[in-house]
Amino acid sequence: MRNLCWTLSLSGLLLLLSACKYDLDKVYRSEGADGSMADGDGSAESGMPANLPDKLISLFEAEAFVDETCETCANRSCASAERACRKDAKCSDFTACVAESVNPEKLSRCRSEHAEWCSEDIIARGLGGPFYNCVFRDNCARQCRTTSDWGCLGKYSWGSTAEKSVSARMRFYDALNGAPAAGISVKVCASSDMECASPSSTKKTDNDGAVTLDLPTPLRSFRGYFRLEGVNWYPTLVQFGYPIARESVIPVPIVTERNVQGSIAISGVSPDSSRGPLQIRMFGCGSVRMRDVRFIASIA
Repeated sequence: MRNLCWTLSLSGLLLLLSACKYDLDKVYRSEGADGSMADGDGSAESGMPANLPDKLISLFEAEAFVDETCETCANRSCASAERACRKDAKCSDFTACVAESVNPEKLSRCRSEHAEWCSEDIIARGLGGPFYNCVFRDNCARQCRTTSDWGCLGKYSWGSTAEKSVSARMRFYDALNGAPAAGISVKVCASSDMECASPSSTKKTDNDGAVTLDLPTPLRSFRGYFRLEGVNWYPTLVQFGYPIARESVIPVPIVTERNVQGSIAISGVSPDSSRGPLQIRMFGCGSVRMRDVRFIASIA
């Protein structure tokens, strides 16, 4: 049997796992100072602003990482992204939605509410939309300090559902060059089925690397993993570090056989043929990749 590459996507929320011993749902809820459990983004639902501010970055002014340096960079480096977003009412609404409270659950909720718009261009509209991506991920991450933001830790909770399943539109692509992963076989596996012997469904990605999957939610959210196989692609298991409890649109980078073998050759390490590589990605409050995060493993 070929070795598999495990890809895990984690968020800062996982640091709370040690405090939750028996109640699975408690893992995805944060406790307030009065002992009550916060729901969703930790605040009541709020409507969209009636009018947009002069600068879209002002929508995020309540966030600690948005200061004068951050605003200056946004205005200088993302003016074209702002103009394009203002011309698109759905983009403006989506940006206003994620600005209400920057944390992974709120972004997930907004993406569910705007799933049709997000599905039109899964990569470009990833995370918090084109303007959000331009500022907080691509051009001003250093100035806005989003790659080191832990401000949401313990202040939000993951949602749950009473439905038997939720829909997820996913787009798989080459992690190095962004090329679509067409023709990939995607199996939906339960976390307890380590061999994925009984997947709940199996589908193939289209020419754009996209596929729509029904995810079973027996524990009020999907907490399983995905098994991927395709010609020239390294066989991979993908598991998210968070539950999926509503309609989702998710871009997922994966690697080719050649990329894996090239990485092994460059490392100078002699791999154990009975094992596969493990790839871990850490994302912070705004679902932006974190810097200066170290993972320590011990050999059993």
